[in-house]
Amino acid sequence: MLRFNQKQLQNYMKLDNTSIIHLASKNKKWINLFRLSVTLKDTVDPQILQQALNTTVKRFPSVAACIHKGPFWYYQSAVASPPQIVPDQSVLLGYMSDKELEKCAFRVLYAPKAIHVELFHALTDGKGGEIFLKSLLAEYLTLKYRIQIPAMNGVLDRTEPPKAAEMSDHYLELADAKFQNKQTENKEKIYQIHGKSGETLCLTTIKLTVDELKKPAKKLGVSLTVLVATFVSKAILVIQKADKTQKKRPIRLFLPIDLRNFFPSSTLRNFVLYAKPEIDPRKEEFSLANIASSIEQQLKEALSEDRLRARITQNVRLEQNSIIKRIPLFIKRYLMKFFFSASEKTTCLTLSNLGVVKTPEEMNRYIEHFDFILSPRSKTPYNIGIISFDGELRINIVRNTERPLLEDALLEILAAQKIAFEVEMKS
Repeated sequence: MLRFNQKQLQNYMKLDNTSIIHLASKNKKWINLFRLSVTLKDTVDPQILQQALNTTVKRFPSVAACIHKGPFWYYQSAVASPPQIVPDQSVLLGYMSDKELEKCAFRVLYAPKAIHVELFHALTDGKGGEIFLKSLLAEYLTLKYRIQIPAMNGVLDRTEPPKAAEMSDHYLELADAKFQNKQTENKEKIYQIHGKSGETLCLTTIKLTVDELKKPAKKLGVSLTVLVATFVSKAILVIQKADKTQKKRPIRLFLPIDLRNFFPSSTLRNFVLYAKPEIDPRKEEFSLANIASSIEQQLKEALSEDRLRARITQNVRLEQNSIIKRIPLFIKRYLMKFFFSASEKTTCLTLSNLGVVKTPEEMNRYIEHFDFILSPRSKTPYNIGIISFDGELRINIVRNTERPLLEDALLEILAAQKIAFEVEMKS
């Protein structure tokens, strides 16, 4: 990446509080990307999609952006020109080099009936990506079908200029020294799913109806996110029980939390924290009811406003420390790589639920479904993205190993609970 002096950097935006982690964790073979997709009922017209993208990027300078390296920090700026859309050639979440990130840190792909947006996580989180995709889709449908789509339900008016609140680093606004984070994390080794690495990423999509899932969720008294986390936790316990190569260890999930649900914000940049609910099979045999109750209680404790504000404040104070500010970027990056490598194995996998996607009624008739797909981590083989639209919930499981251990265990649990589902597999 090119380097810029301080005068040049005045025209750039400093990356938000969490973005340095995504950049520090990047290596020569792995980068933290996620894909948001919409599958349509009609064939995609690439020329119209390119026109729609050319207009939409102007509305999203913090999402349609590139990454620059300064002497002490990373910066981002709006892309100089819209990228060319490319056909989807079954390379899911393909690697982005430093050179590519400096030119454009996202890509737009198309399939016969689908539009995909792949974003480097340093630019935005799942909600920011969702708003970008829906606005791009609205512009595409407007051009193709000559319809009027109102700016609502997360669809932004592409004719408006960007708003300052959309580009704000909301972490900085919430930091408050009166909130103290006294929480400590269990440093014990966590169980990891292992397997022989495959040559390509494998994607398994489990399709369920929201109504079907509401029944067991109501019975257990939990949300759909906690319900799926319960099923996944149980599946990992099943895998661990059959694994003779590792001692019985706690399992812990990494659950990203959209802070917009707790603190009103219009930011399109990263605005998430995480919870790490843990189940220790050495203490007792866990039933689904016990797992659900434990995860529910742990989330309730982790997601209090005081606890969230304290963690935000701790992160911001670390970033703004006068000594850390003066450390050259190449040293910061080395230190962050070290800490990230250690922290990555403190959880089994990431399970991220983007929630229910809502679009203006004028768009709904053209849409089949949405998908949310996370790249697997560099040293752990699985990640899971969840998204719902029009009564259907889709669980997208990505792995970089040959054997579908988690998928098989999870499907057996769903079948045992008499939950109807369909499965799609791609590799």
